[in-house]
Amino acid sequence: MFFDKFLNRINDNMYIVPSHPILCKFEKENILYKELILEFYFDKNLSNYNFDYVIIDTPPSLSSLIYNALNVTDKVVVPIQTERWAVESFPILMDEIREVEMIRKKNIEVSIIENQFIKNRNTFKDIEKLLSIEYNNFIKGRVHFSNGIKVFINELREPNSQEIFYTEIKSALESIL
Repeated sequence: MFFDKFLNRINDNMYIVPSHPILCKFEKENILYKELILEFYFDKNLSNYNFDYVIIDTPPSLSSLIYNALNVTDKVVVPIQTERWAVESFPILMDEIREVEMIRKKNIEVSIIENQFIKNRNTFKDIEKLLSIEYNNFIKGRVHFSNGIKVFINELREPNSQEIFYTEIKSALESIL
């Protein structure tokens, strides 16, 4: 199968289909129905697999890549760093999600995971408070900063279940699912 060549097996229950820098060309090209391409390929390929979940990692920008992802999803998990620009731009993403919901006549469940959280920093506490005032019911967990995450991603390894980030992510995902 065509789709098989993109699957990277981590273990029996986890596969990754990595993004690629060539996708930046996708934004520049004039393609008809650009925002529906992912839906087309998912419909064509995913029925051949028994995946419980498909996680789509998109760049943090309002591009046709994110609209493709929003078109095929019913849940959005936003890993948001507790930094001023990330928190202040979050309402822009929420507006776009609501627009896709209206156009596609569907509901998209939004969850926030505070990402790369650094405790005992007063500046971050102020930003976190700003986020929680407006979006507290969306916040499902917090993952502290860890270099271990980058190691297992870059080396396509199975995450170590003893790492604190693993338990924090697991807890956040359990509250989402």
